[in-house]
Amino acid sequence: MASGVIRVRRDASDTDRRAHERVRLRVPVLLDSRHSWQKCHATNVSLGGLALRTAENLELGADVELYFELPNGVMIEAQARAVRAQGPLLGVRFDSLTPEQCHGLRAFITLSRQEDVAIRFAP
Repeated sequence: MASGVIRVRRDASDTDRRAHERVRLRVPVLLDSRHSWQKCHATNVSLGGLALRTAENLELGADVELYFELPNGVMIEAQARAVRAQGPLLGVRFDSLTPEQCHGLRAFITLSRQEDVAIRFAP
C-alpha cells in the first residue's frame, strides 16, 4: 500500500445521482424511435426525463420523440434520448421542452408531492 489511502467504492444504491426529483406518473405515451412507433406507459417523471415501460427494447443513446398528456392537461411533445434500460423499463432524458411544458410539468410535480405528503400523513 503505497499511499496509505483507503478508497471506498460507493455502490449505486449509496447515492442517487439524479438531479431532479421523480414522481409517479401513469399515462400512455407514444414513442417515435424514427424506425417505428410504439405505445408505452409512463411509470415516473421528473423535469429531466421520463421512465417508460416499453414492449420493444431500444438501444441506449437512441433519439426519440415522445407524445403524452399530463393529468393536469398539459400536452408534452418532446425530443428525448434513451439513457437507461433495464428489461422492459426505459429511462429517457428530455432534450427539448418548451417553457410552457416545463411550467406544466413543474406544477404537476409540485402537486403530486403535496398529494403524496397528504396521503402519508392522513389520520
